Amino acid sequence: MVCPFGTALPAATLASLLYEKDIPQLFAMVANGTPVAVVDRPVKVAAEAGRVDLEVRGLGDGRDLDRKAFAALRGKGPADRADLEKVRKANRERTGLVVDVKKR
Repeated sequence: MVCPFGTALPAATLASLLYEKDIPQLFAMVANGTPVAVVDRPVKVAAEAGRVDLEVRGLGDGRDLDRKAFAALRGKGPADRADLEKVRKANRERTGLVVDVKKR
């Protein structure tokens, strides 16, 4: 099974984006009755060790993620340390990769 992206989360949490062809294999690996949460969170923010990291992924659904990104930055507290142009660039590109958006 190929997981093109994963995030650093607690050990009991699996977060990844799967290719459709991999879903049957995943189902075969998980016991019936196992609780699963499917979360659509296209914007993620982490702020620690002097960094302000932003991940924005877009699935081509036309959503305006600028507001979500700025709200996530305010919610985590580092909005005043974020370079707004870097945040806008991450929103335009929506690569799904973690980008350091801290002011220099």
